[in-house]
Amino acid sequence: MFAEKSELSDLPLFPSYRLGIVLITLAGVFCNFATQSSTGASLLTMLQQKNNFTSSNATDDGAAPTSAVNGTRSPHMQWRFSWDKKTQGWILSSFFIGYYAMQFLVGWLANRFGGKRVCMVGAVTLACLQGVIVVAAADDPTFFIIVIAVAGFVNGSIMASIMGIAAKWIPPQENSRLSSLTFSGCLLLVTAILICVFVTDSPDTNTRVSPQERKYIQDSFSSHGYVTVSMTAKVPWLKIITSLPVLAVASAQFGSDWLMYCIITVIPSYFKYVRHMDTFKVDVLTGVPLAGMPLVGILASVVVDRLRKKDTIATTTVRKFCLVFAQPIPGLLLLLMSFLPDDNEAGVIVLYTVAVLMLTGLSGCSWVANIVEMCPEYTSIIGSFAQIVAMTSSFIAPLVLTALTPNNTAEEWRVCFGVIFAVVVTSFAIFTAFGSSAPQNWHSSEIEILVIKPKTETSLKANGTVGMYRRLE
Repeated sequence: MFAEKSELSDLPLFPSYRLGIVLITLAGVFCNFATQSSTGASLLTMLQQKNNFTSSNATDDGAAPTSAVNGTRSPHMQWRFSWDKKTQGWILSSFFIGYYAMQFLVGWLANRFGGKRVCMVGAVTLACLQGVIVVAAADDPTFFIIVIAVAGFVNGSIMASIMGIAAKWIPPQENSRLSSLTFSGCLLLVTAILICVFVTDSPDTNTRVSPQERKYIQDSFSSHGYVTVSMTAKVPWLKIITSLPVLAVASAQFGSDWLMYCIITVIPSYFKYVRHMDTFKVDVLTGVPLAGMPLVGILASVVVDRLRKKDTIATTTVRKFCLVFAQPIPGLLLLLMSFLPDDNEAGVIVLYTVAVLMLTGLSGCSWVANIVEMCPEYTSIIGSFAQIVAMTSSFIAPLVLTALTPNNTAEEWRVCFGVIFAVVVTSFAIFTAFGSSAPQNWHSSEIEILVIKPKTETSLKANGTVGMYRRLE
């Protein structure tokens, strides 16, 4: 039985310590998305177009062409490479293969040692790897791919650990607003320092937050029927990974990730080779997800939180409604974009921009918030499991879509956008059928109540060990 919901007196969000925590995690998410989105745009800059050099002066290993006179690279071409389509596909996928591999560990690590430590170590390590990536590109494509994969592995520790921190700091009634802010910004050493100094895994262990705000956050969770579980408590793995709401949110994240990674890794090639945009325009369009996420996300989350506060619409319905604008509609807009005539560049830019803003701005109000709502004490594990499922899209998408566009023709790209649209519609349909924001009662076995206790103990019974209780069904 969950604790009965009671009325809470509002504690202003500004100024508050929890807002500061959210802003720090915002910087972490910014770095997370920035490192992911830079791969596709950077690859275009590094590639030497075939018509700029002949086979007689290109090196056999796919490196930059050499001078016909002295056999050395000309200064302005030294960072240009002639990698084939297959190599490009592996370069685009390697980061996310490493990212995916980390998801098998990060949920357990964050739950066992706390999100703060995991996030801080990952941020510092990734910051150090950034310089190695540049050198690796000039050495050998295989070494380059390996280094990028290692960077992806380290980067994979950031998102799930941030979710775990956010789950314990964001009160349920502020979930849409603060979750959108946290994951909308999507500085690594700076982030690590801020996390080390100011962030703790939960308000209960923080000495800087005011007693009033700590009590407000704790009472908020209690009134919504949540309890706090010890990090050493037994994790109900089987119940989590077989739960339909968890599988539904994993499907929703797969759809969002599929669309996002198509945008940041493969679609830049569409703009350059099919729409014949220059590199500067491609870079600007690739940056739209980072630039537009905060504004759209915050505006949408304010509306959503007001609706939830008035109990006008059920929370689950709100999450599913937001996903309509975060997945099927953006996918449809991208498909329509592929049918615009060659001379309608303005239309291409408008449709693409609207699609990306919808995807990035409204995801925080849909499946992202849903992860936190289902079971805050196991958010890191739920988020990690969802990442394991969803991140397969990050390396499948580049490999599949580059294989479908060997000649970069408009017809080939229309097929690609059709595939993209079909995937997000399927993802949305699964979440609509099985998604739920209701708190999940997975911890019916022994759990340790550390901080937030029910108002009455009539629904609980001790199992003979001090501090250990069994929840009655």
